[in-house]
Amino acid sequence: MGNNYKLLEIGDKVLIKENLKVGEEYDNGCCFVEDMSFYKGKKLTIRYITDKFSPNHVRFKVKENGYSWSLSMIEQKVNKIKFNF
Repeated sequence: MGNNYKLLEIGDKVLIKENLKVGEEYDNGCCFVEDMSFYKGKKLTIRYITDKFSPNHVRFKVKENGYSWSLSMIEQKVNKIKFNF
């Protein structure tokens, strides 16, 4: 994905990387915790994107869980779906 998070939009489906390590921090402090391991290799739907702290501190919230995800935790964009709140 590189560093261009602006390629991702609300409603996009993304694939979470399988090589994430519990306890590791990604992209300036987004910690991967044990319970997040269930989502490795799974497709998740972006519902919120924020870079309110800085462009180097981007976080994604997804429809399927309450965790914060960072760009380097995402393998790729899978497809765009219609997303209704």
